[in-house]
Amino acid sequence: MSQLKKGALLSYLNVIITTIIGMLLTPFIIASIGDAEYGLYSLLGSLVAYFTLVDFGLGDTVIRFVARYRAKNQFEEQSKFLGTIVKLYSFITLILVILGILMYFNIEVLFNKSMNHIEINKAKIMFVLLLVNLTISLPGNIFLGVANAYERFIYARGVLVVKYLLRAIIVFVILSSYGDAVTLVIIDTSVNILFFISNFIFVKQYLKIDFVFTKLKIFQVKNILSFSVWMFLLGLISQFQWQGGQIVVGIRGGTEQVAIYAIGIMLGTYYGAFSSSISSLFLPTATKMVVNSENSDELTNMFIKIGRISFIVLFLILGGFYLLGKNFILLWLGETYIPAYYISLIIMLAYTIPLTQTFATSLLEVKNKIYYKTLIYLVVIPLGTILGYVSYPNFQLNGVIASICVLWFIGIITLNYIFHAVLGLGMVKFYFNFLKAILPLFFIIIILDYIYSSIAYSNNLADFVIKSLSYVIIYFIVYYVVVFNKYEKALIISLRR
Repeated sequence: MSQLKKGALLSYLNVIITTIIGMLLTPFIIASIGDAEYGLYSLLGSLVAYFTLVDFGLGDTVIRFVARYRAKNQFEEQSKFLGTIVKLYSFITLILVILGILMYFNIEVLFNKSMNHIEINKAKIMFVLLLVNLTISLPGNIFLGVANAYERFIYARGVLVVKYLLRAIIVFVILSSYGDAVTLVIIDTSVNILFFISNFIFVKQYLKIDFVFTKLKIFQVKNILSFSVWMFLLGLISQFQWQGGQIVVGIRGGTEQVAIYAIGIMLGTYYGAFSSSISSLFLPTATKMVVNSENSDELTNMFIKIGRISFIVLFLILGGFYLLGKNFILLWLGETYIPAYYISLIIMLAYTIPLTQTFATSLLEVKNKIYYKTLIYLVVIPLGTILGYVSYPNFQLNGVIASICVLWFIGIITLNYIFHAVLGLGMVKFYFNFLKAILPLFFIIIILDYIYSSIAYSNNLADFVIKSLSYVIIYFIVYYVVVFNKYEKALIISLRR
């Protein structure tokens, strides 16, 4: 089996393990540290997440440039490029420390209305620890980016599986005896440092990649930043898309409302992970296709091939969550967190189309036209967050997430025009395949919703498992017979070999 297939399988395994661990650990963590402490942990995580973006998109830049150098066998230029990237990261670390100091002295100003004195002191300790973590682990993006560019997907995805499993074990062991939000941050920091070292050893010892440090050349830095600055802005605004809502809720609603909103965001982004986790697998492929001057028809065919695989996976999850998501949350966390169902469902509905178009986004990156997507998102996502802030007093959590997603959907429509006009992709053909794939889902949902509602309601694990298994079996049979083409059927068969 190829690195791509194994990488895709490991990507899905990573998402499945991450999801299962999240589902099992989250109620354990909440029970161990309490709703307010979990809300504090989520809030500080969303705040510090913005600092991960001060790498100015250099992690994605590494994949793009190294894949291009590799495709052209320009290994000397690759080594000089990587040396330049390391120097840029050193400068970025200095910026990170300065920004962190400024933010540290403003935590109390930001949250003095929604947090008490004890929570603010804990927030400051957690912020310092997370800042130390980031200054050490951010350069790890270089090494993981090189592994992806060299299509060593088994390591790149496998190491993430090990990372999540190790973190889960440590969290369970420590929180079983003692722990709070600060303890969680200490664990996260320690694990990230360990895997930074692992990634460094893999790139240096296994891939034998050299880093040549030469004098910084203005034209080279300009060439790197002309791409990475747009990736940085896109990463910044994409982070703001979900984390900005948590900060809005934190300012207007307090830590317990943040905990509910954070669960909704977590479930929604798990949905996104099932597709976006494999998008980086296709960036080297997209780079090769552009370097080899593939025409628009060939790019469209690849776009649809990847999109259809995403449809099939995403529709399975979307339909299942619509039918059984509320029951799942009741079993998982209890009635207090039922509002998270609606937050998650809104995110999933809005997320579906862009998650099936990750190959088109990869093409924008390769052709150095990612600024189109960045500029669109820079307009619609802040507007959505502002609208969410305004709507919170009347519509609470649903108002925040609905405002963000409606404006985002407008941006997606605009971006689809860019895919057609700039990249030459056949969007009509793409949506024809999309509609053919989604129509059977509507019939499955309508029939099963009627059947499930006719059965005496019993909110227990056995009932949930039986309904879930019946849905998955019916979905797979219907889609295999009605939707799957020859390539997809052959792909299923090949996975058994």
